[in-house]
Amino acid sequence: MITPTIAPDATISVLHTSTPYGNGIFDALQRRLPAGRVRSHPFGTDGKGLAEALKAADAETPGALVIASSAALAAQIFGQRGQFEHLAKLPVFLSDGSCDSDLPDQKPAGGASMVSLCTRPGQPPSQAYQLFQVNYKAKFGKDPAESSYTAHAYDVVWSLALAHAW
Repeated sequence: MITPTIAPDATISVLHTSTPYGNGIFDALQRRLPAGRVRSHPFGTDGKGLAEALKAADAETPGALVIASSAALAAQIFGQRGQFEHLAKLPVFLSDGSCDSDLPDQKPAGGASMVSLCTRPGQPPSQAYQLFQVNYKAKFGKDPAESSYTAHAYDVVWSLALAHAW
């Protein structure tokens, strides 16, 4: 059981941008939860396809909603989810990309509530991280932001931990 409020067999809808980050969050959740429990609902970084993603997620009657997008798109989701009877009642978990410092400045449509649990704080660039980044690139030839842990599993671990604590 993930939380007392989410049934053990409930699905989790992941509304995410069609980006390596958003797709990675979905993929990481999918690998860590039982088969068929996590459903992907991607949309564009410009918000294109968001209404369709919300409609599809609502039709599945999930037990929880995970958002992996920018803060501005998360605010759009909060503003629109009230139009869907089922989605409006769900607990919402935000990845740190959705819950950045811009989130409090967002104004969702109709003054919708943005009550949610976030995987914060994100790690701001620091000298230690920059050194790690240089060493990682030298050893693996890739930006560590593309790593499944630094970009995806961190958020997934926190999302699951928050879901369990909820």
